[in-house]
Amino acid sequence: MEINALLMGETDNVVTCVADVQAGSEVVYRKGDEILSLTARENIPYCHKIALTDIPEGGEVIKYDESLGRTSEAIGKGHWVSHNNLFSVPRDYDSEKAGDEFVMCAKQSQGAPDLEGFKFWGYRRAEGRPGIRNHVLILPTCACGSESSRIVASQVRGAVNIVFNTGCSDVAANTAMSQKVLTGFACNPNVYGVVIIGLGCETVPHLKLKEKIQAMTSKPVVSFGIQ
Repeated sequence: MEINALLMGETDNVVTCVADVQAGSEVVYRKGDEILSLTARENIPYCHKIALTDIPEGGEVIKYDESLGRTSEAIGKGHWVSHNNLFSVPRDYDSEKAGDEFVMCAKQSQGAPDLEGFKFWGYRRAEGRPGIRNHVLILPTCACGSESSRIVASQVRGAVNIVFNTGCSDVAANTAMSQKVLTGFACNPNVYGVVIIGLGCETVPHLKLKEKIQAMTSKPVVSFGIQ
């Protein structure tokens, strides 16, 4: 069975679906070394939560081993958990503070950690750094392209954008720094590929930025101007 949901904590009573799930289909997730599943009782959207157990009205919803809030109605096993049936509860942080008797006893690591046999789900990048996300980055080269980048990213699942509030009429030092920062975003191992959106009159030309990124990484990069 293909895993299509993630359990974030051992005590969680919900899992997060990593794909759209249709009512009647199986939601498959890993808990430790076990592969577990349950049947979805209704459609569950991508990146939304599904209840692993029956949760009574007023019951806590647990994710990351932490309370996300309480339910406004009873939620049956296999049903969608969302803002429609979940509300936040103010947290009493003062009661969670460590008392005077608290002693820090965490063991400090000595030298490099032993990573033999260590594995995690990720994406191998040709440059050697693994990513834990596989985003397409919509990268503006100036403030005027930021809104277009946001709109494009909002229409494509898995796409992300940044807001870049400069890029026009910069002095040489600022232009060099802007290129360095934008290239750094593009080379991040959590980025699969890059779409650069430029205006055409900025001091960080989209074609030049494309060349810089391609000189540092083999990931796919495309660019175009919108003016």
